[in-house]
Amino acid sequence: MKCPYCGVHYLDSEHECPVCGNRPGIGAPKKKSKFTAQDSSDQPAREKNSSAKKILHQPASSDAAWQRAAAQNSGASPKQPGEARTSGCAPGCLIVAIILILLTIVPAVMSYVTFSDFSGAVTFVDDDSELYEPCALDEVLSAGTWTNDDGSLRITVYDDGSIAWTDGIRTAQDPAPSFERMLLTEDTASESCSREELEQYPVEDYTHYTLYFSDSSSNLPDYDLYIYVPNDTAPEDVTSFGCFDWESDEFFTLTRIDQSEVPAMPVSQST
Repeated sequence: MKCPYCGVHYLDSEHECPVCGNRPGIGAPKKKSKFTAQDSSDQPAREKNSSAKKILHQPASSDAAWQRAAAQNSGASPKQPGEARTSGCAPGCLIVAIILILLTIVPAVMSYVTFSDFSGAVTFVDDDSELYEPCALDEVLSAGTWTNDDGSLRITVYDDGSIAWTDGIRTAQDPAPSFERMLLTEDTASESCSREELEQYPVEDYTHYTLYFSDSSSNLPDYDLYIYVPNDTAPEDVTSFGCFDWESDEFFTLTRIDQSEVPAMPVSQST
């Protein structure tokens, strides 16, 4: 049966339209005829085909009628029997799958990313206790005075382990300088020393030390030096040693001078 109000087909056993809820009755709109009144004699007789039967699609329930009505109103063709249903969540599912793949792959890739190891860079060891060992200054250098090539720095080591230094005009003294031996091997040296440093002072030929001394009166700048002493050399036999100054970022050599050439240096002298 076809509803005369909304045009939806429904079962003859149903007493009202499952879509609009109206019942067919006397007041229902009448269907207009497709043909005008003509003499029936002019119309050719329709042949009967006993083999051809009209197959009516009976909706299983009122839900089917709702589906057909929605399809007609939206202009979409109703779903045919056997037609595969297209899921509306396919694009969303694809996006979720891509995100999950990226979250899985990206961390794994990043774990293999390493930074370039620059030839002159220095990699510092986090645990200083495994790299530095405090030692007495007189175990390496005997009392005496050392100067650089241009005389702009002169260092005097005293028997009590204190240090005095001068730039030629001002003088300062540190009664307890910090002096430590670096525990380096040929395998670990590249982790704490630059390539230039190891080329000039390889660990198989030199022992590396750190020497820090400061002026409490701020008369002269503090010094933080790396010094390089030839291996197996007695303190009294050391006549020169290499240095690297962190402040100026320069390598230089301190050479021992005759004590007769050294003027007496006061403990502190202001400008």
